[in-house]
Amino acid sequence: MKNNQKLSIQKIISGTIVALVAGITLYLLFTPTKQHKKVILKTPHTKPASQQKVSYPDMIKGQIITLKKLTADSAFDYYTAFDEDVRTYLEFPAKVSYGYIERYVRGEAKRIEKKEMIAYNIWNNQDNKMVGSIQIRELNDYDPGQLGMWLNKNYRGGGRIQESLYLVSKAYFDTNPSTDKYNAHVRPWNPRSERSMIKFGFKKVGDYIEDGKITRHILELYRDVINRKARQ
Repeated sequence: MKNNQKLSIQKIISGTIVALVAGITLYLLFTPTKQHKKVILKTPHTKPASQQKVSYPDMIKGQIITLKKLTADSAFDYYTAFDEDVRTYLEFPAKVSYGYIERYVRGEAKRIEKKEMIAYNIWNNQDNKMVGSIQIRELNDYDPGQLGMWLNKNYRGGGRIQESLYLVSKAYFDTNPSTDKYNAHVRPWNPRSERSMIKFGFKKVGDYIEDGKITRHILELYRDVINRKARQ
């Protein structure tokens, strides 16, 4: 009698397990999965950097300044030219150590190697000192602004920014014949940079809005501007 009871209990347990497994299987097969919204990214006006055969000069000499390709070895000069005013405009941390700059420059050099941007340090011809840096990044989805530039406050004026913009823009357009423009995003609290770019030939084309507030002004520079300057 006891054996028969044990067999009945085992059958009940086995049947329960089978039913549970079948139920879970049916749930997984027929329950619809959560649908995710598909995000469509805008196609940039330039080819992806990986498809471009870019070859920029290591040095571009102008009348007032000389552009020298940014390398990992330029960290010390970069740190020496850096000042508190530049740190504020670039929105870097409150305290910037040499180690921080060294890591930053090393990262920028890697981006150049990957052809994600071109970047030059700005050297003053008169005293042969590094006084700033300038770069043009390829369009991407995480950092839409392409132009980046800073100049030590002791060297502002005298045409250094204008000549730096001309030399790097000409190199960019000469090396990318299918590209007709690039952009710059400027913070509203940095009107001096915006005035400098407009003076050079940039045109304001709109604003970048986040949480209902204007966080950047969008400007564009066209190839025609550089072509006209080259003929002057």
